Amino acid sequence: MAMVRKIWRMPLPALLLTLLVGCVNFSYQGEEFAPTENVSVFYSASEVPADFAVIGKARASGNYSEVTNDQLVDKLIEEAKSKGADGVLITQTQVKPEEEDSALTQEDAREVFPNNSAENTGWNTLLADFGGGYGSVNDSDSGWSKTYIRIIRADFLRKQPAAKP
Repeated sequence: MAMVRKIWRMPLPALLLTLLVGCVNFSYQGEEFAPTENVSVFYSASEVPADFAVIGKARASGNYSEVTNDQLVDKLIEEAKSKGADGVLITQTQVKPEEEDSALTQEDAREVFPNNSAENTGWNTLLADFGGGYGSVNDSDSGWSKTYIRIIRADFLRKQPAAKP
């Protein structure tokens, strides 16, 4: 009974965040180091300091109607800290049908918002596909339904030690 009481004493925002982040899928391929406490987020390779190197590739995803891009980035930051990264470079942001989903591969991916650009012509396609359905497209006559997912791919970065003279 004491365990149940401790859970209910958890601050409400922390409990809600735990429940929401639980809907995020995460995968990683790369090196791991001792955990870090501070992680910088970069949205362009030109922003990354020269002394940072890629240590791995990560992917966070979730149902479009249940997960925001901010929640996906938060998950990437949390995981980057646990892998010993000092930075996260967002390399791709996508929205695509769930059945087209495939882990860390992006060769077959249909980009809708590459590099956070809503100016892509895919924006009009996305709006037409969704039709106000908030993450799913339904055809009530045929019983057909399509669910969309958000995907963010990123490189995990680690600051390299300065070269000794």
